[in-house]
Amino acid sequence: MSDEGCVKPLLAVQLVFGPLVLFSYWWGVSRHQPLVPALWGDMPAGLKDVYVTNMFLAAAGYMPGLVYFLRSEGVTHAFGAGPRAMVGPYLAVLIPSAAWLSLTFSWLESGSTATYWLMRADLVLVALGSLAILRALVTAAPASHLPWLRRAALLGHLPFMLQTAVLDPFIWPLYVHP
Repeated sequence: MSDEGCVKPLLAVQLVFGPLVLFSYWWGVSRHQPLVPALWGDMPAGLKDVYVTNMFLAAAGYMPGLVYFLRSEGVTHAFGAGPRAMVGPYLAVLIPSAAWLSLTFSWLESGSTATYWLMRADLVLVALGSLAILRALVTAAPASHLPWLRRAALLGHLPFMLQTAVLDPFIWPLYVHP
């Protein structure tokens, strides 16, 4: 299969679900404006500053890994070979990311314990997807394929991992809880 044929599914996932994540945040915040401060719970201001700063670093850090995998035809990793093999891990990040804010606002409005735990499970799914992307980056072979981009992808994935696998599923709920 040509490089273009392998790239198309991963690119399509990004072009459909990436904007869906952004739209879900815009829609959620614009529709639930009075609840937006409740998203922070009782998080201390200093930690909130670290959190917000890392959100932007994580968003920027997402891109080098994506570009690396889009250009990884012929590279094997934990999930197979080439860009097509990364569709699952990226969907595992993007689909629950698109659902998170709606679930959170639903929980804040209803106080439902079931919705709270569904929202928490959603965050764990994002964390697992993020860990899968890291695993693919670490196991990518040959390591000589675009080494500068692979290093940028690994470095960029650090704040993304901090956000998706530590701050969101484990730290944030300590301050925003039932």
